[in-house]
Amino acid sequence: MAPSRLKILLITPILHLSRINAGDPTAGDLKILPAIAAVIIGGNRFTGGIGNVGLTVVGILI
Repeated sequence: MAPSRLKILLITPILHLSRINAGDPTAGDLKILPAIAAVIIGGNRFTGGIGNVGLTVVGILI
């Protein structure tokens, strides 16, 4: 497949969704803060490095 055709096939759905107002830029804004809080409360480091899923589950339960 030609690169120019591939670019058109990738851009067309994005333009179509923007025309029909299918995307909401504020969707999920209220969910990100509790998710980050659960990770931090669970004991995972915010800066990265050490952490695991078990600690995050503990943070969710708290």
